[in-house]
Amino acid sequence: AGTHPDFFLIQPEEEAKLIKIDQIRALIGSLSQTSHSGKFKIVIIEPAEAMNIASSNALLKTLEEPTDNTLILLVTHQVSLLPATVRSRCQKITFNDTESLGMEDSKFPPPVLGGRARVGGTVEPDQEKFIHDLIQVLSKKLDPIMMASQYIKVEMENWLQWLIIFVINIIHSKMNLSASIYELDLKKLNLAQLFFYLDKLYLAHRNQQLHMNPNKQLLLETLLSSLEATYDC
Repeated sequence: AGTHPDFFLIQPEEEAKLIKIDQIRALIGSLSQTSHSGKFKIVIIEPAEAMNIASSNALLKTLEEPTDNTLILLVTHQVSLLPATVRSRCQKITFNDTESLGMEDSKFPPPVLGGRARVGGTVEPDQEKFIHDLIQVLSKKLDPIMMASQYIKVEMENWLQWLIIFVINIIHSKMNLSASIYELDLKKLNLAQLFFYLDKLYLAHRNQQLHMNPNKQLLLETLLSSLEATYDC
């Protein structure tokens, strides 16, 4: 819903083409405060080239010396329009059309995950078995349809959250080349497909919150079958 206190989306104000200096000053003031969640503060400035000279200059010190646990993402399709002073303070990550395909259509923020979904936290028995079965599905040792039938009585909200945190953990391990917390060969995972799959999960979670989901068992069968396709045995 765009209301998370540690998330800041900076865009041109309605009917304006520029990101104004007052918006940047307000952002800087917010970033100087302690994170509400005790974790990261996330900033997205889009399109970054919409900042005028005054806005860009106001942001320079923050780019150079951001507050602790702050991630600032400047999104632009025209890097050359950003001042050199801004570009020099950023790490450039380029996405080609294939890598970004479908990402621009992802309008749904991640759902708020409960404490039971945190890595290293307490894992409920049902969740532990669910994750074990997910690994079996990925390894082609358990049929997705069979697994879905076993969880028909579990709340949809629960297994959607379990699926989301499971995929996020896999992506994190894959991108950071770290050991997987699950018994999976990371080399067999398709990262692009995992991101597409994560978008599907976010959409399903959003629809569930709006009471728009189809048959629960059919949805789980579909999601598990799609997950299986991301792993090459």
